[in-house]
Amino acid sequence: MQGDTTGALEAYVRARDLDAMPWRAPSQLNDVIRNLAARHTVPCLDMEKTFWTAASGAPGWDYFADHVHPSLDGQILWAWSMAQALVAHQLLPAPTQPLSHPDPVVLTGGSPLASWRAAHLMASLFQRPPLQSDDAAAGHWFGVQKRMVDRMPPILQGTVQSYIELAMQSPNGDPGSIEAMAAEAYFARKQWLKAAQFFQNAVRETPPLTTRRTYLGWQELAARYLADGTATGRQLISQQAKARVTEGLRGRGLISTTPPELLESLAGLSILANDKAGVLKYGNQIPEDSPNKTRLQTLAQALQLARRTTTTTATQGTR
Repeated sequence: MQGDTTGALEAYVRARDLDAMPWRAPSQLNDVIRNLAARHTVPCLDMEKTFWTAASGAPGWDYFADHVHPSLDGQILWAWSMAQALVAHQLLPAPTQPLSHPDPVVLTGGSPLASWRAAHLMASLFQRPPLQSDDAAAGHWFGVQKRMVDRMPPILQGTVQSYIELAMQSPNGDPGSIEAMAAEAYFARKQWLKAAQFFQNAVRETPPLTTRRTYLGWQELAARYLADGTATGRQLISQQAKARVTEGLRGRGLISTTPPELLESLAGLSILANDKAGVLKYGNQIPEDSPNKTRLQTLAQALQLARRTTTTTATQGTR
């Protein structure tokens, strides 16, 4: 059965314009913006037309996350169109290289968990006032979540389940970084490279100059060190560790006391940076009964064993 698409679109526009609670911009408002821009000779980026053109009709879930907010693809289209318009109207200098269209996978760090969490938050939004009556939107986002989880490997499926359970127990519904949870799961299984990738994602989403960011950065570099058996790769990691010690100390100046997690991170980064004085300085300040002390000692042993492996490999290569 074929419907009347044109008639449906016209009815949709009329319904939007006559909405007693206009949560979307009615046609009259967009017309005012276009007329003012034309009257004062001001460049106007007509995103309504841009979205309709990109969607070949009324845009739906492909470009919008709900009734008004653009999805990630919608935000990319908006930013891409704005960049092109600014250059075209000479409001920004022309780029030295052609503008490349952003990739949503790159923007999310290539992590399926970032996309899943966005869908999870959207589904949660439509379970609370004032949007809880929108069953279609809630059903859409629950379906998106399920399809994403079905495509994940078992270890990430387990991470999602743990995240949901912790969210239900958390007072504010936020159990923390799901990227860090996945990283720790891979780390416990000694899948170092995967752990490093997810720790890197967690670092990116954590504010700079915080204890948590320094800790995640230490865990990421430790995982990379254990994954990379080459002398060249580990020398680069050593340089990165020195930089992260500097950043961690800058963050330390913003707090009155130094938590054990930060001391563990600074000591661990000092191990990677081959800074024996730093290891002693920060490691000796960690309380003996602290889990941070135990974790540091365990990782230090693993790193020391890995370092001997690198030395042995390098020595054999000179024979």
